[in-house]
Parts: sequence; structure tokens; C-alpha cells
Amino acid sequence: MHREPDTAPIDRLIEILGGSPFAGFPFRDIPSDLQGWVTPQSILFDAISRASPGLVAEIGTWRGSSAIAMAQHMTALELPGRIVCVDTWLSGVKHMLNNAENGNWLRLRHSLPRVYDQFLANVMHAGVADRIVPVPQTSTIAARLFKQLGLQPDLIYLDANHDALDVSIDLALYWDLLADGGILIGDDYTFYWPGVVTAAQRFARQYGRAIYSHRGQFVFFKGDAVLVDICQPAASICWDPVHQRDVPIPAELIAT
Repeated sequence: MHREPDTAPIDRLIEILGGSPFAGFPFRDIPSDLQGWVTPQSILFDAISRASPGLVAEIGTWRGSSAIAMAQHMTALELPGRIVCVDTWLSGVKHMLNNAENGNWLRLRHSLPRVYDQFLANVMHAGVADRIVPVPQTSTIAARLFKQLGLQPDLIYLDANHDALDVSIDLALYWDLLADGGILIGDDYTFYWPGVVTAAQRFARQYGRAIYSHRGQFVFFKGDAVLVDICQPAASICWDPVHQRDVPIPAELIAT
């Protein structure tokens, strides 16, 4: 699957957001801090290499580690694609509860997290601002906006809130947006994140779609299963991140 990116919806999105947030941003005042969880083994890189997506949507971005890695991979492959990054940059419950013991990783000032500034700085330090379009919004509102604009990502990466209800909503909304022949990948398909496993299993059953996984990331295909040779059928397994292996899904997490 290779589809030339349609620049008109992206240009309209940037216009709606008030122009590029990178323009004039004082990134040199903020040292790069790419704290994140993407690894070289992520199936995201295989998806980009094989599918050559014209548009990638990342839902849940944090400080930009995975978005930057994807952008750099696209540049290395000389692909013309763009990446829209959706996040409120306000964090989730666990981040808030653990903020103090993690050295104020939310960068709170007057009760407001400043992670977005760190994200912008990281992207600019990495030299990939021309590929990335930040969308400071909830995943739900962003999905509705994308639908209005006619944005159809070829590759979607879900890594937002990990509660089962939120993951289920994101799956439904972004599957609807995914282009025909596209790939949807979700992070943290492990028993440490039961909401992710439960929601992904429920989606597979309700939508009649085969679910695959690769080292803790679940995968759905809206067309040819172009990565099936490196994935595992995941109807009954999830990832054990401690022992680095697939294990049976605990009975209480199997959706009905």
C-alpha cells in the first residue's frame, strides 16, 4: 500500500490550529528530553517500511519519542508522509499520581502541565518539525475534526489512555477514519495493562476482525495483512514484558 499524501486536509488542519506551532518557538531554551517507550523492535517501523503510509496518526504522544522515531524512519526511506500527533499533553491519572516521585515529569506550573513545550522542543531538536503536526486536543474531538476534514490515515498508532472504555472508544473512532488497506497498531497489549487487552479483544469480536500482536503491540488490518509473517494471531495471547514472551490471556481479561 502506497498512497501519496493528500496535502489539502493537512494544510486546512494547520490553518484551523492557527498555523505551525513550531514557528518562532524558543526550542533552544529547552534541552531535548526524549523519555519514552518506543523500541527498535516496534512493529511500527516494519509497518512504515512495507506500507509506505502517506499519513500517520499517532493518538497519545507524550514527549514525542515514537513520533520522532517514525518521522526519522520515513526520512531515511525517503517517504513523503506526514504524522499528526493527537494529545492533550495534560497526562493521565497515573502520571498525575506519580508526578512528584518522578521529579515533576509533568513540569507543572500553576497546576498546568507543560509537557507540550517539551514535545515541541524535542521535535525541533530532532529536525523533523516539517513532518509532524501536533493536535492539542482529546482523541474524541480530534477524531471528529479529522472526519470533517476528510483526513484518512494509512497508519494509526493508538497509545492514549489505557482504560478499557477509552481504548474501546478510540478503536471505534479511529478504525472508522483508517483508510482502506490501512493498519491500526495499539501499544501496551500486555497483562500489565488489562484495559488495553480487554478493549482490543472486544473490538476484534464485535467487528469480526482478526487480531494479531507483536512484542506487546496489537495489530488490526483494514485490508491485506501485510505484516502477518512477523505477527502472532492474538485471540488468546498477550505479551509478558518481564519475560519477553507471549503468554495466554488471563481468563478475566477475555472479552465476551
